[in-house]
Amino acid sequence: MIRVVNVKNEHPRGMVRVHRPSPLGNPFYIGKDGTREQVIAKYEQWLAVKLSNAQSTQSREIASLLRLYKRRGELVLGCFCFPEFSCHAEVIARTLRARLEAERQSF
Repeated sequence: MIRVVNVKNEHPRGMVRVHRPSPLGNPFYIGKDGTREQVIAKYEQWLAVKLSNAQSTQSREIASLLRLYKRRGELVLGCFCFPEFSCHAEVIARTLRARLEAERQSF
């Protein structure tokens, strides 16, 4: 299971923080870069570009999170806006789930 929690309210053991300024933090800001929905969409596009380069910091971080998930059987991602608002951490969780599914299907 991969889930997202709010770091202000929950502190599960092994939680990985993905808020700013972590390698997977959202570089886009509400207001300056658009609405919440727009900055999350921009983040999703930005992350896809970063992940197309296997040597990028973000690719290495996603690979690290996948290894962590495989060792533990679960992964908890922490950010400040979830679940009160839509959150870029949900994009990360979807990305991780998609990569795991792709791995399963390749066997």
